[in-house]
Amino acid sequence: MVRAGTRLPVVVVLALALTLGALATAQAHSTVPDPANDPLHVRVGALYPSPGSAYYDRPPVYTNGCHVTAREATYVRFCGYGDPHGSKVMVVFGDSHLAQWWYALDRSAKEKHWKLLWITKSACPAQSLTVRVWEQSFVYGACNVWRKKAITAIRGLPRVDLLVMGGYYGHQVVRPGTNTKITSITEKAAAWQAGTDLTVRKLKPKARQIVIFRDTPLHRFDPGPCVSSTGGNAATCSTRRSVAIPTQMRRAEARVAAAYERVHFADFTPLICSAWCRPVTSANMLRYRDESHLTVSFTKLLVPYVKRALVMAMNHKDPGIMTR
Repeated sequence: MVRAGTRLPVVVVLALALTLGALATAQAHSTVPDPANDPLHVRVGALYPSPGSAYYDRPPVYTNGCHVTAREATYVRFCGYGDPHGSKVMVVFGDSHLAQWWYALDRSAKEKHWKLLWITKSACPAQSLTVRVWEQSFVYGACNVWRKKAITAIRGLPRVDLLVMGGYYGHQVVRPGTNTKITSITEKAAAWQAGTDLTVRKLKPKARQIVIFRDTPLHRFDPGPCVSSTGGNAATCSTRRSVAIPTQMRRAEARVAAAYERVHFADFTPLICSAWCRPVTSANMLRYRDESHLTVSFTKLLVPYVKRALVMAMNHKDPGIMTR
């Protein structure tokens, strides 16, 4: 079932207004600022979105019922975006770290005249593995139930030309059949690889092409509040790239992609970080709305790169690491 958006309460409309205002400002900046030119100090009042509103600079799927909440397990249905009359079908499947790309994915689908079917859930990666609910001590059972139903729903579609999948590397992964958190990064990467591989094997017979979106770099601090509280000290609020990117997790996904025909990965890190992952671009834009999610304003700038990666994957070419 493909559902449309619903009428929104006043508080949601106000939040969306903040997002739309940031997007309008971003239109003046049509290219991605080079991360190598990111400033070490900024004027807080010049930032957009502002540190106080950055949290609301997120996709509308959070407010129109198209991104399932953490507690919901049975709410499994597709939302339609892109070109509803498109002959090619792209499915987006994963957690909030895939949902953060909504604007770029929807815009790309519209420009290429593809139908976009959306199915995402908070804190629930597309990878078939068991995670805990954020920092809490219990297994996220609703995720396992929802993921199984989502995979069944995708397999039941008439056609899938391109499946885009992904998940947040920071999830607490637990050993199968237990509530024991995996603490070794090597063991976690192995579990992530196995989970990625299992989802790929389940959906590969249906999807003509699959592309795994690698996770975005993770900050040590919430960039907006950090920049604001330090008076614009962007250097203090930065994270070294080698710390922000868990290399073993990325290698795990690359091994899965390399093992199959028609399975690829797309990595946009060079558009976000240089040697350091800094919170603000040289055009005074906050890239992140919290420690790990990009602002819609920034993903708007990445549309040409996301579209290029999707077209390459659709045409059986590996996008790999996308650069400016």
